[in-house]
Amino acid sequence: MKKLLKAKSYLDKLANGINPITNELASEYDTINNIHISRCLFYVSDVLRNLIENNNNPQKKKNSKIPFSVTPQQLADYFLMITQLQLPKLPKSLTV
Repeated sequence: MKKLLKAKSYLDKLANGINPITNELASEYDTINNIHISRCLFYVSDVLRNLIENNNNPQKKKNSKIPFSVTPQQLADYFLMITQLQLPKLPKSLTV
């Protein structure tokens, strides 16, 4: 757990353009300040945060989705409306 926390701390600093060893700001031209690199580091930091919150157990993540279900009564309250679709006429130049 201690290593995960340290790794997350390093990633957070790198993602914010800070050298995690010296705590100095990286130059604006440094690769670490590339927006794609920074976003990737923030993503990995968030993955580590989830891992830390779940006590290093990736399988423990809770599924917050509620399964879809409809009772027969709810289904009876709906009706199916079939309508005819009309397509606009194509210009003669596009007809085959």
